[in-house]
Amino acid sequence: MCRSQPLVTAPPASMSILERPGRPEIASRTIDRGSAGIHLMAWGVVGIAEDLGELCRVTVVGPQRRFDIALPSHIPFASLLPTILEYSGRELADMDAGHDGWVLQRLDEKPFPEDATPAQLSLRHGETLYLRPASATILQPVTADPADLVDPLVSPPERTAPWGRRQAGFTALGTAAVAALAALPLAGAPWWPQAAAAAVLAVLCVGGGGVLIRSGPVGHLLAALAVPFAFLSGLLWTLGDHDLSEIGPAQVATAFGAAALAAALGVAVRASRSLGLLIASGIGGIAAGSAVVFDEASAEGVAALCLAVVLPLAAGVPPFALLLARSRIRLRSLPDSSDESLSARLLERRAAEVLGVEGVLGVAIGLAGVGGEAVLATASGGWERAAGALAAAALFLTAFRYRQGPGRMALLTAGAAGAGIVAVAGAGEGPHWAAAVVPSAVLLVMGAIAVAATLAGPARPEESRLIRPVALLPRALDVLNAVVLLALLTLALYLAGAR
Repeated sequence: MCRSQPLVTAPPASMSILERPGRPEIASRTIDRGSAGIHLMAWGVVGIAEDLGELCRVTVVGPQRRFDIALPSHIPFASLLPTILEYSGRELADMDAGHDGWVLQRLDEKPFPEDATPAQLSLRHGETLYLRPASATILQPVTADPADLVDPLVSPPERTAPWGRRQAGFTALGTAAVAALAALPLAGAPWWPQAAAAAVLAVLCVGGGGVLIRSGPVGHLLAALAVPFAFLSGLLWTLGDHDLSEIGPAQVATAFGAAALAAALGVAVRASRSLGLLIASGIGGIAAGSAVVFDEASAEGVAALCLAVVLPLAAGVPPFALLLARSRIRLRSLPDSSDESLSARLLERRAAEVLGVEGVLGVAIGLAGVGGEAVLATASGGWERAAGALAAAALFLTAFRYRQGPGRMALLTAGAAGAGIVAVAGAGEGPHWAAAVVPSAVLLVMGAIAVAATLAGPARPEESRLIRPVALLPRALDVLNAVVLLALLTLALYLAGAR
């Protein structure tokens, strides 16, 4: 509120006194001159030798300039307006003929009554008042919060239309791609014309996606469609004149290599879905390549070797997701009090981005883990089941690095499924007591590892004091995970025949 001021005896040397009969006397000083107008700092003076009483320092926005002024709180606005007009522009006082006079008001409120005083209207320090002709209106501001100007950077626009030309175009494009993928293999051998056509379509999709990547989702869709066309091209090219029933690991490895190349080109043009396709193609290429390298190896050896390669990469997914989110969502600072709320919203979106990347890659790794564990657990040898148990333990130990979300849940579910498959398969052989002891022992050990992994990796730093029973538990789990992965790699090499 307004506060009392001491008696003013004389103004500073740099100020000038404007004396008007019947008006409050005001001392002013120019503090800034610019192309946008003259900003004035003014101090109110009520009389040369009397107490000023309470003063309210406000900002007045006029038609020509903006200035700060201190108004006596006990003087009506009818007496203050002539002096305010003087500071708003010397010609404004002579412009009353075209309208009904001048009024002073707050934004989105009615004009102040002429007989009211600042104290009666509860005028406070720092308020902004608007000086305008009584017959004119104040334009409504476009936005009252600078954070609203950058809201599209924080929240994606909502799609209210249930169906439109864009959805119809996407459906038509997807249908045409599926029809082309299904029609190319129907012609039969020789396969090189179909392979060349699929390669041309893949190149066109990547090129079109790169050109339209900034225009909307259609560019991302085109870049993603290049991956299946490249896969089909690599698969058909290596078949030669053979039938489709003769597809082997070499053809599959070549197909995944071509798909990985197309996905890498999609990543180069910054397509949003190409990164997951690149990782999936890489995993498939590793599996098929392992089968080609170890041509005489069993399926269990290839599965164990693939798990030994994929599971160590799973530990690098959380830092990779955080790095990707930081590169895509950068914090912006604004010279305004809304910085904190804007930064909080950007941080929330970054956290959602991290959870999304972890979820997609975690589900892919979990599915690969369940498939490999099923192959190892259903084998007849004990070393294969041991490799499956190590893979399940590695999934549990890797899950604690993930935040609370779909990625961690996928790894824990895959580890639990693998442990259950190994326990059930191991209980079917051996003495009768093994049917009860082996599953119980395996599930107890895996359950303890799962609980420790869940407690060791909180989603937020502030939760660490509540759910981490031991400060060294995460480091101990890292060491145990390294030991398990080394043991799995040793068994995989043994089962694959590289002794």
